[in-house]
Amino acid sequence: MLRARNAMKSRIWFLHTLFVCVFSAAFVIHELGSAGLIRSGFQHQQVLPRLRRLATVFADLKFKLRGPRPPKSAITIVEIDSPSIEELGRWPWRRDYTAFLVERVFQLGARFVALDIVFSEPEQRVPEELAEALRARGLGVLADSVETDPKLAAVFDKYKGRIALAWTTESPCQPLYHTREACPVAHPEALAMLPRSLERFSLREVRSRVAFDPELTPLMSAPTLIANAPLFNAVTRYQGFANAFRDPDGIIRRTSLLMMINGRVYPSFPLAIARMVRGEELIVSLDESHRIEELRWSKTGQRIPVTASGVVEVAFRGPERTFSYVSAMDVMREDETGRDLASATALARIQGATVLIGVSALALSDIASTPFDHVIPGVEVQANIVDNLLANDFLSSSAALPSSWAAMAVILLLMLGGGTALARLAERQEALFAIAGFFVCLAILFIGDATVLFPSGYSWNTSFLYMEILCLAVFTIGQKYIAEERNKKFLRLAFSKYVSPAVVDSIVRDPSRLNVGGVRKELTILFSDIRGFTTFSEKMEAKLLSEFLNDYFGQMTEILFRYGGTLDKYIGDAVMAFFNAPVDLPDHARCACEAGRAMLRSVQANHERWKVRYGVDVQIGVGINTGPVSVGNMGSERSFGYTVIGDAVNLASRLEGVTKTYGVEILTSQFTLGQMTERSDTPPPFRVLDLVKVKGKKDAVQIIQIFPDEPDAAGLALFEDAREAYRSREWDEAIRLFGLAATALGNDAAARMYAERCAGLKTAPPPADWDGSWVLESK
Repeated sequence: MLRARNAMKSRIWFLHTLFVCVFSAAFVIHELGSAGLIRSGFQHQQVLPRLRRLATVFADLKFKLRGPRPPKSAITIVEIDSPSIEELGRWPWRRDYTAFLVERVFQLGARFVALDIVFSEPEQRVPEELAEALRARGLGVLADSVETDPKLAAVFDKYKGRIALAWTTESPCQPLYHTREACPVAHPEALAMLPRSLERFSLREVRSRVAFDPELTPLMSAPTLIANAPLFNAVTRYQGFANAFRDPDGIIRRTSLLMMINGRVYPSFPLAIARMVRGEELIVSLDESHRIEELRWSKTGQRIPVTASGVVEVAFRGPERTFSYVSAMDVMREDETGRDLASATALARIQGATVLIGVSALALSDIASTPFDHVIPGVEVQANIVDNLLANDFLSSSAALPSSWAAMAVILLLMLGGGTALARLAERQEALFAIAGFFVCLAILFIGDATVLFPSGYSWNTSFLYMEILCLAVFTIGQKYIAEERNKKFLRLAFSKYVSPAVVDSIVRDPSRLNVGGVRKELTILFSDIRGFTTFSEKMEAKLLSEFLNDYFGQMTEILFRYGGTLDKYIGDAVMAFFNAPVDLPDHARCACEAGRAMLRSVQANHERWKVRYGVDVQIGVGINTGPVSVGNMGSERSFGYTVIGDAVNLASRLEGVTKTYGVEILTSQFTLGQMTERSDTPPPFRVLDLVKVKGKKDAVQIIQIFPDEPDAAGLALFEDAREAYRSREWDEAIRLFGLAATALGNDAAARMYAERCAGLKTAPPPADWDGSWVLESK
């Protein structure tokens, strides 16, 4: 046994270690992959997305616990919403409308304007053939006057240093992890398609230790892009890519700040806005593996906490409309004379602010999901990133530079050392203390992580640590459950031969039931006895008698258990059982009666077999009664038994005894029938047999016969008429009717007994105050 336990402990310890190693390895792979420090394309494309799903399990919860926070910079969103589109017409608007909107925003006092809109195609309102014809006739001015692109370009040129535009790409990729076919960043044909006018928006201060190879970098790259028309590129200074980078579950939690195109580093749209607002350039340092070594501002030297692949964790401020919003129509509205009708609210929100213009109408699909909100305009996501850049308060993840190694080391130490120690301690504790220990550790970790680290800007990836502890907890609880089940199995095997399975289950569930003591509870008690057992047992050999009793008790006990009864004891040839303890049985009265009927039918079915095999003519009597009793372990601390005590028990025993007097098989009381009536249970076939007074008791009790099968209805009616004559002292009529009832009910012994009783009462009438009851002298 000791060797088996030691082997079990070795297996458990091995599995604990396996859990710790698996989750620790998953954490390391995820962090290195997120930092762009792994080279395997399979790990990056197949393993990392799956690990990323696990890593974000607790991320959103931390945001919700932290709650919304106000933006730290003066940023306002001018939204192209549904009312604006309904008033000005479908999107995209004419470029002169956009020019008017931008001009009006500046007139309202905006410091900077950024348009989260790509103007990729020229808007030619006059067909080329018609324009050429007009120019040939000297009417070219007429054609040019209706074109809208020049009007928008003129506004961009007017505010050249205060406007930022967005461009995008449909094919972002990471060359280190993708094939050349999937990411052709060095393909001559792809490079030839890139607009040269975009190069002026790339970052100039890029420092690299080695010659940059665009096919070996983990930085986000683009072989193709959707750029603004050359006319607009020529008159703007700040542009950046506006791609949204979603996690595998579709939620934006991170963003890439840099993108490589044809060997040049380009800023994201929010980073371009921050360059414009701060009025300083960026310095990018690349290491020999073509990864980000450092990203900082040129004047202040302030670092941006990016990973080696240029990714940051966004510190979202809150749900939709955490930032100030102004409807585009509120800005553009004017009267017939051209006087500005913008509201005071619009003026207050725009004046002195950095304004982002973007689409918020749901139908136009520029919708994103964040940890706070599953439906938020994409322009507000950009506003969150801009606010992070201006305040320099991105979440510092365990994969971000420059503190990535320290954070990773702390978490890994907790996973390896802490997880192992916790599992070892829990293994030595009882289940309750082990569970409490796991959840206390989880609570302390989560409180520290979610209420101290995260609000302070540290978004360390602790999801794998939580899951490791949870898995260790589940495994340890499971292991202890298995051990407990083995103990329960041992108890069942030890006790099932002596008490009913219900009692065993009750003891297994609550070992305190083994304590001495009882409770007051309503039960239904059943006694059964073999008639004439003493006579035929004296004539049987001891071995044959033992075999018969085992056969008989086995059948009776099985029936009791089938109907939810608890076997109390065998008393010679008698069986004592009760219902509704220790397991609650709401319909215990009905179950006891059905058990008695089934016992009688079993005796009838085995009658001939027992007569041939054992030479006995088996007849039984069953007494059933319901009432309040004391139930529990009765006895001493050294020896006790689970049993019942009370008057209701005595009455059940008396009812079983008088079945012989009335010549019936099953007797019960008014209390048992009353319990079935209260519950609206359908009682078995019965008849009220007599009103009796038990010796030593003052009150009379109505006793009731339960039939194993459906009796003759006419015979029962005659019997009830005879009892009515009996109670009315009409002795001759009662004798006549009891005789008819006895015949109708197949030589009914109870009816014959009543006829004899009436004959005696006719000779010696009862006293004048007689209530129709009969005194049971025998016990």
